[in-house]
Amino acid sequence: MKIIEISKDFQELINSDWFSLAHVGIRWDDRHFNIGDEIPNSNSYDITGAAEEDQGEELCGVCAIGIDNGTWFDSNDELIVHIDSVLKDTSAYPGQYTYIVKGNGSDIGEDNHEIIIHNAEVVAVVEL
Repeated sequence: MKIIEISKDFQELINSDWFSLAHVGIRWDDRHFNIGDEIPNSNSYDITGAAEEDQGEELCGVCAIGIDNGTWFDSNDELIVHIDSVLKDTSAYPGQYTYIVKGNGSDIGEDNHEIIIHNAEVVAVVEL
């Protein structure tokens, strides 16, 4: 994985003495977003059948793979190594684009490592 573009604020956060990934995750999406764009809330899906079915219920945020483990990172390289290790333990969601998103709160989702990020904003564009 490599970071293609990163917001100045998120880069400064990574470089700061205290850095938390509590409300940060990886998001796959077919829509193109730019740094700073807020991603619309996700919908609830029923995946018990042969195909996923949109239940029409809007969630309180955006589905993403949470990458918090209580560790502080000193560089982009350390962050990338950590994200790669999390991604190896999850199934990739469909989507043409991959983003790192950050919000102001989050809830636990239903899938492995899934979180629902409130007011999710694109802070980095990545290439897997």
